[in-house]
Amino acid sequence: MKTAFLKTALLFVWICAGASCKEKADNTSVQFDVSSNELVFWPEASSKTVHVSGNVDFSASLSDYLDQSWCTVEIIPNKVDNLKVSVTDNEQIRQERNTRIVVGAEGADNKFITVRQTGAEPALFVKETQIVVNENDRLTFSLEITSNIPVSFGLPEWITLASGNPQTTGRQTCLFEVVPLVGAESERAGSITVRAQDHAAFDNSVTVPVRQNRATCALRVASYNVLIRDWTADRIAMVNNLIRSYDFDVFGIQEASKKHIDDILAAGGYSYIGVGRDDGISGGEHSAILYKSNKFEVLDNGDFWYSETPGIPSVGWGASYRRICSWGKFRELTSGREFYFFCSHYDHQVATARLESAKLMVAKIRQIAGAYPVFAVGDYNCTVIDAPIAYILNEGLLKDSRTQTETPPVGTKGTYSAMSYTLPQMNEHNPIDIIFVISAIRVKSYSVINDRPNGQYPSDHDPVMIDVEF
Repeated sequence: MKTAFLKTALLFVWICAGASCKEKADNTSVQFDVSSNELVFWPEASSKTVHVSGNVDFSASLSDYLDQSWCTVEIIPNKVDNLKVSVTDNEQIRQERNTRIVVGAEGADNKFITVRQTGAEPALFVKETQIVVNENDRLTFSLEITSNIPVSFGLPEWITLASGNPQTTGRQTCLFEVVPLVGAESERAGSITVRAQDHAAFDNSVTVPVRQNRATCALRVASYNVLIRDWTADRIAMVNNLIRSYDFDVFGIQEASKKHIDDILAAGGYSYIGVGRDDGISGGEHSAILYKSNKFEVLDNGDFWYSETPGIPSVGWGASYRRICSWGKFRELTSGREFYFFCSHYDHQVATARLESAKLMVAKIRQIAGAYPVFAVGDYNCTVIDAPIAYILNEGLLKDSRTQTETPPVGTKGTYSAMSYTLPQMNEHNPIDIIFVISAIRVKSYSVINDRPNGQYPSDHDPVMIDVEF
């Protein structure tokens, strides 16, 4: 009996011990952890992922007692970083927001991830850096303001806010009106200060100078094919001397590689816009526009190719090469007058390509420039008696500046010299280098510059130059 009782007791102890060990083994077999217990976000909407490790399924949710509308959590099965946390924009100025994610698994204690997102910093940006109001054209102007704070305006007494809400955040365009100049007064100047309404939140401000005048714009405009080949030191010096001695304000050049442009700019005073026709960057010839750096502001610019696909580098209508037009919208800083400038080089072999290029050029000028003053310069590789120029003139938008000049033309009739023609020979030909203008531009003078320093030819084309007012 004692032996049987002892065996029974030992069996009971063994079973109990085994059950305890099994329970302990089951508990210790649950593996569960998160790779980070805090996530910090900038004010912008974004997402981050964390790794939840373990050998059991888990769940994740946001704490019920905290604001959770700006934060979401998502389990991503079969990914190493299997928990994704996303936040929306925090537009509250310098106000951090917080929430907490509860990650749980059966048989294990919950894990917690704190989520913090910093508040937005105050921001104020005004697109325009200066304003020139030419009273002959308008008495209004606009400022494009981007801010995440309400703003206020400091205005001179002759400027009033016509439309726009300073309380509005985001991007808005505010319209201002100026009081007309009085009597013989020809100009006035002041500034607009844009500042935060709450200086404690943001003590920076933006000041925009404003000038008002009645000035006309007087420019010297030119077109110059500088010849791509044989770009020698002598020719570089002659071309640079010609440009600066005649004091071109803005001019288009043709057959210019990037090296040609760099060598002209190296002499100082000018900047340029335009791309290479081969790749839309710097490869190949340019039809670039050069302008005095201290006289103009470039407001917009672009390029198109003379082809059925003008938006990409391409050959059109069977032309011998890719042909390009570069254009810019400029503001003359003294008068505030704005104008568009187009520079072209038509194909020299295929008549169809030249005619189709003329059609595209007129269409693009109407589309891009609208009612603004326009100059369209170039080497058109055809004359006024040919179909492309006839088409341009018959469209009625553009005029040949040679026929519009208020004083007799100076220089030869022709513009192509082949680096060998005499002046009488050049007079036997019509010009292929032409400056077109709209009728609102007054052409004061027109010249073909036939300079031959020491009997040498700077290029195989002579530049065309006009003096204008508008």
